[in-house]
Amino acid sequence: MENNIENPMQKVQSHDWNQERLEQLKQLMPDLFTNDGKLNINELKQIVDPKSLNETERYEFRWFGKSNAKREAFTPTDATLVFDEERSLNPEHSENLIIEGENLQVLKLLSKSYREQIKCIYIDPPYNTGKDFVYSDNFDQDKKEYWEDAEMVENGLKIDTNMESDGRYHSNWLNMMYSRLLLARQLLREDGVIFISLDDNEIHHLRKLCDETFGESNFIGQLIWTGGRKNDSKFISTSHEYILVYCKNFDVLKSEVKEWRIRKKGLDEIYNTYNKLKFKYKSEIQSIEKELKEWFKGLPNSHPSKAHKHYSCVDENGIFFPDNISWPGGGGPKYDVLHPKTKKPVSIPSRGWLFSDETKMESLIKENKVHFGPDENSVPCLKSYLKDREFQVPYSVFYQDGRASTKRLRALFGDDFFEHPKDEIVLKELFEFSTTNDDIILDFFGGSGTTGQAILELNKEDNGNRKFILVQIPEITDINSKAYKAGFKKISDITGKSGHSDHVIPV
Repeated sequence: MENNIENPMQKVQSHDWNQERLEQLKQLMPDLFTNDGKLNINELKQIVDPKSLNETERYEFRWFGKSNAKREAFTPTDATLVFDEERSLNPEHSENLIIEGENLQVLKLLSKSYREQIKCIYIDPPYNTGKDFVYSDNFDQDKKEYWEDAEMVENGLKIDTNMESDGRYHSNWLNMMYSRLLLARQLLREDGVIFISLDDNEIHHLRKLCDETFGESNFIGQLIWTGGRKNDSKFISTSHEYILVYCKNFDVLKSEVKEWRIRKKGLDEIYNTYNKLKFKYKSEIQSIEKELKEWFKGLPNSHPSKAHKHYSCVDENGIFFPDNISWPGGGGPKYDVLHPKTKKPVSIPSRGWLFSDETKMESLIKENKVHFGPDENSVPCLKSYLKDREFQVPYSVFYQDGRASTKRLRALFGDDFFEHPKDEIVLKELFEFSTTNDDIILDFFGGSGTTGQAILELNKEDNGNRKFILVQIPEITDINSKAYKAGFKKISDITGKSGHSDHVIPV
């Protein structure tokens, strides 16, 4: 027979009834608890004895450590930047910088020379999933160095995982971001913009944080990047992440830039197909149009050219689609327009003609920019040429295969040395519509160096002279990882392979 009597000498932790009641209260009334899971005593008092509290309610965004994070952002640093000649590539000609060091300290140093000089900032910070790093910003500035060799990070620099079990789970992340965003704003030009990648874990907090840092009026938009389905989800397959977009001063941006435009995808494939058909059929317009329509029809729905299938008509000036030629909203002018073959008046749109000036319509007809039907019984259309409509305002939702960038990075390095790299094609498009020839772009969560790669490729395409500054903490790679075994002892070693750059190290 088993003896179930516990050893009286053994220390046994009794049941925590207070914790149980607290959990029950949280289940019943979650609004009494802060985002960090702590009971808000004042909210409880409001229920028990509302008259005991005399407060002026106002809308604000508060969390533990906010004031200290703000003070830390504007506290001077005695760190310095030291040029690393051995690790630098082409320093005589390159104006790009890769800085290895703690990014809060580096941002303070950059503010000396680059204050209000940065046109665009892109960052891909830790998403606060409970597995990634959050910087504690616990600096000991009396120490001569905040790391002693390339293999260790110690003393002034502390990196921890931020687990959900931590009562200050969200506060830790917000403190890290707040101080860095405050400094980032100081670096931006008046017409400067910032793009921040994030997922659902903190995007709601980031919006409020950026509203406070940059101002609600400087919110531009929130891009949604869909990258393919995830098959391991049990309820909702989350196949997207966000890119939050703010600017330094929206009024200045509007006066300087006017508008953002991006080239439509899939155009080159359409032009190539058209040129082949033109070579094949010469001036046989009907044959070209017939086969072009068949080509569009045969494309999978995911093909970028498929979105432009309405551009299936051609003439001697190129590819076009028959666009509406009627007055918007109705009540437009009505006058006779003769069919070029039958010489009889064509049918007039019920809303009237698009052009109130008859001479404008006559001019377009002479230029062969009006598309007529076989006879006068059909309403003509305006020819909208693909070559004249290659650019559009960026859409808030876009698709880019999330696995493609991993494959390209693997081809560059020869193996998988970095998990979940950002896509240089997506970043290149961001920089294409938000920057111009000589602008400076900053990324203070450098990672695999995607920002640098995107800038180099964009400069090559449009003969630009954009410069980039990448900042990456000397985070040690896993000793068992392929990257470590291949000689990439730190993440910053991977960052440095993004392009020809000057390397500097803060000490």
